[in-house]
Amino acid sequence: MAAMLGIVMIARLYAMYQGSRIMLIFLVIIFLAVNIACGVIAGIVLKHFVGDVWIISGTYMCNTKYEGDYQLLTSMV
Repeated sequence: MAAMLGIVMIARLYAMYQGSRIMLIFLVIIFLAVNIACGVIAGIVLKHFVGDVWIISGTYMCNTKYEGDYQLLTSMV
């Protein structure tokens, strides 16, 4: 969903700058750089994710725990 919004914004800015090829290249490069960085950060956060399932008196409970600086990394995304 966010990627689609980014593409719409690129199209609108491209039209606003009267079809400038340089602006289109700049916008696409920035869009890809941000998306790749967010993907890498999300991968680092998920690498340190620990999930457990507890069964207490016949009731299944999920427990999740993050290790490391996940709060800083998730705020960056």
